[in-house]
Amino acid sequence: MQNKKNVIIFTLALLGFFIALYLTRQYLSDSPVICLTGGCEKVRLSPYSKLFGVPVPVYGLIGYSLILILSFLRTLNSELSTKLIKPIFYIALGGLFFSLYNNLIDWFLIKAFCQYCFACLWIMVGLVLVSKSEFK
Repeated sequence: MQNKKNVIIFTLALLGFFIALYLTRQYLSDSPVICLTGGCEKVRLSPYSKLFGVPVPVYGLIGYSLILILSFLRTLNSELSTKLIKPIFYIALGGLFFSLYNNLIDWFLIKAFCQYCFACLWIMVGLVLVSKSEFK
C-alpha cells in the first residue's frame, strides 16, 4: 500500500511540476497564459505575481521538484521510504499554505480566478493528505 501512495505522491507532484513549469515559462517570456476563466492573465499581470522579485510559479517549481526527488528516493529502499515521508509532508504543507495564500490574494485582492492556481491548491491538498496518511 505504501508503494501505491508513493505513486500517487509522485503523480500529483509531477502534475504540479508541469503546471508550474508552464506558468514559469509564460511568466519569464512575458507571454499570455492560456486560460479558460480569463483570470489567469489578470493574476499574471498583477503586482502580486512576484514575491521578492521572483515570479510566484518559480516557488511552485522548486517545491514540486523537491517532492518529486524525495518521492523518487523513497523507491530506493524501505528505510529511506520511512525517513523521507515527513519532509515530503512538510514541503507539501508549506506549499498548501503558500497556495492558499495565493488563491486568497487572487480572489479577494485581484478579484480573479486562476484555474492553474486553483488546481495547484488541490494538488497540495492531495499531497498533504496522502503523505500524512503514511506517518507511522
